[in-house]
Amino acid sequence: MHDPLQHDLPAVLALSPVDGRYRAATEPLRELLSEAGLIRERIRVEAAWFEYLACALPQLPGARTSAAVHECARRLQDAPPDSCAAAVKGIETRI
Repeated sequence: MHDPLQHDLPAVLALSPVDGRYRAATEPLRELLSEAGLIRERIRVEAAWFEYLACALPQLPGARTSAAVHECARRLQDAPPDSCAAAVKGIETRI
């Protein structure tokens, strides 16, 4: 028997229990307020912070990085790939 409250959503995309009955009403919020949305914004902020530290404080250990690394950081700031959320969740389960 199919349970209408069960949805085939990965847990990382769930907003809250609201995803059941009120799923249609909360759909526009999912991209911003889901765990995946939080991870995406965290990646953007951390990439920007890395870029700032590497440029503003070159005396920090590891601050001297290649142009390719800076380009990767800029790409992450602009548009983190959707796969990043799953990768972060995988890392977090191991620590």
